[in-house]
Amino acid sequence: MFRLGALFLTLLMSACTTQMWQAPTFEEKILGYYGAKQDKKLIVEGQKYSYIFDATEQVIAVINESRNTAFDPYYTDFKIDENNQVTGQFQLIARGNPDKEKLRAMGFFENKYKNMVIEVALQGKVYQLEGEIPLQKLTKDHYVLVQTPESGVATVGKLVATPVTLTYDAGMVIPVATMFAFIGILNQIDR
Repeated sequence: MFRLGALFLTLLMSACTTQMWQAPTFEEKILGYYGAKQDKKLIVEGQKYSYIFDATEQVIAVINESRNTAFDPYYTDFKIDENNQVTGQFQLIARGNPDKEKLRAMGFFENKYKNMVIEVALQGKVYQLEGEIPLQKLTKDHYVLVQTPESGVATVGKLVATPVTLTYDAGMVIPVATMFAFIGILNQIDR
């Protein structure tokens, strides 16, 4: 009986220790996104924070293709460091019967299940949004588990939205019209 009690206590303590050493996390609900093709930025608005990522030509091509091809997104290893830099992996898996050659040209590969997949490493910065900006809304809720430093997220920069421009970190201005053209928020024109 003593051994059983000691074993139970050991298991209980190891679970507490594991939890104690695990980095703090929060779940971010993604509300929408938009981008600036000329500035090569992907801006993602979450319920808690906004994120500005560097967007390569590959990311821009994939975002444009997401209007024509259905993808299942997966988010992994998203972390915010002490300097409010955010990194993570973003994976898209094409659904249905996509044009595989077109996707291969954009960097997709065929996995062992014959699905077309792309994995993109994202790197950017965390901001707090001030003002309203039109977003490319997502059709389904997307949640991302984000790991934060032990000290928590530091004071984040401000992301200020005005009717004509989007200014972030008081240094860079992105014309909103450029973003609209990039992601097709004005997709009524396309119809």
